[in-house]
Amino acid sequence: PPKVEKSTRQFWVKMTTSAHPWGFNNDDECSVLTSERRREALAAFGMENRNIYKDWIELRDTWPFAAGRPIPLDLVLESSRTSKDPEGFADAVMKGYKNASSVTKLQELDENDKIQIADMYKVFKDLDDYTVQYDILPLKIIERESSPEGKTQDESSLEILFNRLNTGGTRISLDDLNYSAIKAYWSGIKDTNDSIAARFMPPSKLVMLAFRLVLTEADGSQGIANPPSIPRIRSMAKDLDLKARIEELYRRTDPEDPFSTKLGRIMTTIDSWLGVTFGECAPIHLGGTPAFIRTSIARNSPEVYLLLMYLASRAISDGSKVSREDARGLAFLLHWFGKDKKAAATMVFNHLKENGETDSIRKSISACFGSELLIPVYSPHEMGKFFEIEKDRDWSPWTRKDYAPWHDFYTTVSWWGNSVAQEMLLYAQREYIDAQFKLYDPAREDMWEKHNRPWDYDHIIPQNWIKERGRTRATYRDYCDHWVGRIGNIGAIPFEDNRSKSDNGDYAFYLQHRNELLFADNFMKIANQGKNLPENEEYSFLFAKTVFYRTVKIYGRCYEAFGSLLDETILTGRQERRKSTMLSIQEQISGAEIVYVAQGGALWREYPVKKREVDWTREWMSIGVRRDNYFICLSWGCNERKKDDELEIGFRKLPENDILSDRNLPISIDSLTKYKNNEWWYAEKDIPAVTNEETILRQLKDLIASYPQK
Repeated sequence: PPKVEKSTRQFWVKMTTSAHPWGFNNDDECSVLTSERRREALAAFGMENRNIYKDWIELRDTWPFAAGRPIPLDLVLESSRTSKDPEGFADAVMKGYKNASSVTKLQELDENDKIQIADMYKVFKDLDDYTVQYDILPLKIIERESSPEGKTQDESSLEILFNRLNTGGTRISLDDLNYSAIKAYWSGIKDTNDSIAARFMPPSKLVMLAFRLVLTEADGSQGIANPPSIPRIRSMAKDLDLKARIEELYRRTDPEDPFSTKLGRIMTTIDSWLGVTFGECAPIHLGGTPAFIRTSIARNSPEVYLLLMYLASRAISDGSKVSREDARGLAFLLHWFGKDKKAAATMVFNHLKENGETDSIRKSISACFGSELLIPVYSPHEMGKFFEIEKDRDWSPWTRKDYAPWHDFYTTVSWWGNSVAQEMLLYAQREYIDAQFKLYDPAREDMWEKHNRPWDYDHIIPQNWIKERGRTRATYRDYCDHWVGRIGNIGAIPFEDNRSKSDNGDYAFYLQHRNELLFADNFMKIANQGKNLPENEEYSFLFAKTVFYRTVKIYGRCYEAFGSLLDETILTGRQERRKSTMLSIQEQISGAEIVYVAQGGALWREYPVKKREVDWTREWMSIGVRRDNYFICLSWGCNERKKDDELEIGFRKLPENDILSDRNLPISIDSLTKYKNNEWWYAEKDIPAVTNEETILRQLKDLIASYPQK
């Protein structure tokens, strides 16, 4: 080709892929073609109406569009083998090129091309005499490539060597390095592992999950196993039991089918639970879970995916019953609402290991809520009653002090800037995602790595209409600003449709896909206001209600995936003891209130227990009575990550107060410790966790009697 600026290449060996049927640019980075060039390429291929995300394209009908002379490489290689001189070589290439109907649509070869082709004869003829130099690293080198168990280096010597020799390539990851070590000891599993991984995730990630599964099943006393280091991999190879377990995991019952292995059955079981199925060439979701979200769980929540692998392995090995609804619900709860996903997955694992019943899943979820490993989760009905939207321009969900219980939940599921809300939008739109982008599979990082997601997150009512500065400050700008970035104002639509929509108020695309995109007709009324929207009270109010109701509707579609696990909360034994004790005390002390502690943003407060059974899973709960500015109460902390419960009794601030109003407690009780700067207590003492209900009741009554009601 002609010399390309900033390129060191004289000739190119170019590739096309399913994700890039038009090939790549002629630069040293092999950058992707622009949208305009891609459209030109499809037109040249006679495929103007094709979409790589939903239409299968045969690569034999395409060519590298940026190539000056796209001669098929196999044609050049075959011609060099069958020709005896440069001219015969050039004639064979020219004839073969002419018969390759797809590429001749671009340009025919001329006599000047024939001369250049003939000049290359010797290069290709001599290929059989070329050698590729390499060194074999002894096994002992690999065995020295990690620090002692439990400690890691920033970069091992082998990794440094790899990166220095491969400066033009991709930096090796820790998973890749560990996979190299695994292949040194288990060379026979590579083909099977790579074949299975092609459908789900990079091979190095799958093999590490598989090895962690073996370690978890073999011991599990410490919960879910950590990724093994190279010394651990070496020791596993010498452990006959672990070695046999790994070989059993990868053993094929059908020599031709990698999915006849136990690992293959585990992976297909998980897809069945999640609702992801596959066609001949690509994922077909059938209204289930898009492969994009399944891959996100494996990539961003590996411990959650490993927990699913454990459940599937157990179901295959001993017939343990886990319903599809429970497995799917568990995966989404931990993936979307996990604060510490590894700790949460370990807690679920420990509960299941001890009992193995469906109730254990529900109890483990209650334990995760109580240990603050999961964000408290609400139903769509409860979410719809979080607040009543008002027309007041100074109103927002945060103007009242009752948002702490649901602040983190509401932010997680409603703010479009976080990955959870984005995935929930995709799940809610899954029928549309399936239809428009069914061939897009992020599990194939090698194929799609130079592609961003094929959809764009479009603000239905454009941000510019709300946030634009440089003109008179709109009365309802701050009011509308809360809603413009909520997921209820976002649609996941193709990039090209979003670019054409821009902020010009063209909603033809949304109207065409009204049901799939959960489009609300009120948006059309709101859009008629254009940039005047934040100056109009009535339409700003309509905008707020429309976005909130659509946000609840989007979340409602997602709640269907995990709500069955929450519709019937089953408390742990410790939580049940606390509940029964407090309810019994409430019956015996007039005016006693039961409250729980909630944090939302920077706000910490206590709130009354209502009819929600899940309220009893909160880590800290109190029961007591009010006297002036004091709450005389028993506070009970139940965290399953701690060995014992924590019980405290004394004088506490009132539940609705943010601060202690009066530090000078008017009475003195010798058994209590007074505080000058405690955020919750005026005075208190600890009670042993084993204290029985009768003793707790007596002590609480004595405290109440010490401060008589006026």
